[in-house]
Amino acid sequence: MNRHQVRQLREARNWTQAQLGKAVGLDGSAISKIESGKKMLRANEADAIAKVFDVGVDEVLGREPNSKQVSGFADEITPYVAGVDDPFVGLQTDHRVLYKVKGNSLDELGVFDGDVVVVDISSAIVAKKEPLRIVWVQYHPDPEADMDVAVSLLRQFVPPSLLVTNSKTENADSINLRTQDAVVMGVVVSVHRALSG
Repeated sequence: MNRHQVRQLREARNWTQAQLGKAVGLDGSAISKIESGKKMLRANEADAIAKVFDVGVDEVLGREPNSKQVSGFADEITPYVAGVDDPFVGLQTDHRVLYKVKGNSLDELGVFDGDVVVVDISSAIVAKKEPLRIVWVQYHPDPEADMDVAVSLLRQFVPPSLLVTNSKTENADSINLRTQDAVVMGVVVSVHRALSG
């Protein structure tokens, strides 16, 4: 069962699957597979669809804002939308996206709640992630849940396939890419202090 609202959003605007695919960098068949549940809707795809339709990611995912928590896990990063005069806007490219940190999973590494991180989502950097790099992972903590129910986590990569937290106050369990339903979506290339005021 699909919980996301991709088809509803597309049809409400009278767009074809090919039109939406072109707007977000996918082909029409990929949009068809996402809508039918044959392909998982990834976080970066949901983010792109939200931007195209000028809605929040929560609306694309068909959930109440800030409500996603699965088996004790909640999103640790959310998309960061840089305004025109925002100094972070120049950090975003086709392969580098901005996210805002939620929580303290990596505060021992100097990544704090409210920081803005630049995540490289290119397949080359994900495939060749270096030891101890911080990665963005999409994790499905409940194997019984719908495949669209995932959380976005920040973890430190410890080869060959272990993802760990580094928090002063509370370390979550490690995630093993070989045995758990988790996919590394990107690698953090820089961290920036949140703007105050």
